[in-house]
Amino acid sequence: MEFEQVADISLIVELCLLTAIRTYYKTKYSRVLSFRALHYEPRLLVMLRWLLGSALLALLVAILWRKADSPVGTLTLTPVVRIIGAFGGLSALMLIRAAHHALGPAFSTTVDTEHVQNIITDGCYRWIRHPMYAGYLLLFLHLGLLSANWLFALLGIAIILSLVIIRAPYEEQALLMKFPIEYGSYMKTTGALFPRIFKQR
Repeated sequence: MEFEQVADISLIVELCLLTAIRTYYKTKYSRVLSFRALHYEPRLLVMLRWLLGSALLALLVAILWRKADSPVGTLTLTPVVRIIGAFGGLSALMLIRAAHHALGPAFSTTVDTEHVQNIITDGCYRWIRHPMYAGYLLLFLHLGLLSANWLFALLGIAIILSLVIIRAPYEEQALLMKFPIEYGSYMKTTGALFPRIFKQR
């Protein structure tokens, strides 16, 4: 089996693991229908996410179906760099799974605090407020290395950055309204995507 085939299989496996994680927690906490986003989020954001997601899926098919022509965004990377991408992707998946697990029943696929009974500060939420977004950013960065395609990484990161820039402030505002003192204090001691080195007083 050639290295390119192994890399393709690894890419498929990691994306399947991501799908399995999401499906498990969506099913466990009855969050299967994602149309709730249209109620809680700006429609432009939802449409942008669907558009970028469709482009990402089309590019994935092109990467896996490549024949003589290389898909747009193809990079020439050494096997070592692509292996680093594979293991980095697995590490990101572990972070994403840990974030889902820590949220428990508070898990939601959109800006919805209906099921949030208290501020989650356990597990990876002890250090950062949005570990799931951080995990996704790391995942797409490393899958870009694994697939040897910069456009694949860029599209995935663009989807997550749209959430970080537009959705995350809505989430934090909703939590501040529900837990003004607790969440305000929590924000002073944690970073959004990376651990805070210097904590506010």
